[in-house]
Amino acid sequence: MTNRRLVLITLLIVIVAITISFIVEQNKYTTYQKVLLEMLGDYEVIQKITIQKKQGEYLSFTTENTQIINSIVKEPSNMVLKKKRETPKVDYFLDIYTNNSEISIFLGKDNLQIWGSNYNTGEYIEGYQGNVNNFV
Repeated sequence: MTNRRLVLITLLIVIVAITISFIVEQNKYTTYQKVLLEMLGDYEVIQKITIQKKQGEYLSFTTENTQIINSIVKEPSNMVLKKKRETPKVDYFLDIYTNNSEISIFLGKDNLQIWGSNYNTGEYIEGYQGNVNNFV
């Protein structure tokens, strides 16, 4: 009877550990849209976006064009992001200006950072062809 009880307790501990690790792993995933919605208030309107790239010197582009802004904000909205600890290698800097705040996004080949949170994007963005560099 004690061996059976020991096996059941061990099995229960293994099942609980696997369940907890699954839940923790799932909490690392989000989408670009969810992160932006958390950053933007309900009443914030994006007024302009500045994109910079460092190639020896900084190349910069600023737009207030709503079509371009919508493509930057909405087109990659289904992009799946996985939280990670490492700081990304940055290729592009995006500054999103709203009527109330500024959101900075740092983009790398397959990663990005939004307000101090680092994410891995992978090579393919669901609903968007190419990698994160094609997004700008």
